Amino acid sequence: MAIASGHDHNLALKRDGTVVAWGQNTKGQTNVPANRSNVVAIAGGYYSSLALKSDGTVVFWGTNIFASTNIPGGLSYSR
Repeated sequence: MAIASGHDHNLALKRDGTVVAWGQNTKGQTNVPANRSNVVAIAGGYYSSLALKSDGTVVFWGTNIFASTNIPGGLSYSR
């Protein structure tokens, strides 16, 4: 379990590996993508949210206003 905070939004990682989000949602930052499980870590950005899955995949949602969802090469990611 873990919690993280972004700009006016919050995330919680539940024991079952799923993510719950709440707070301001002006850019979709609390719209956790469906079927996201096996999450081991979370982070909140300004208008975005990220999760790291147990297989090493980085999942992001929200807006890319500050290039925060531009995942560097060499990492596996999904949206």
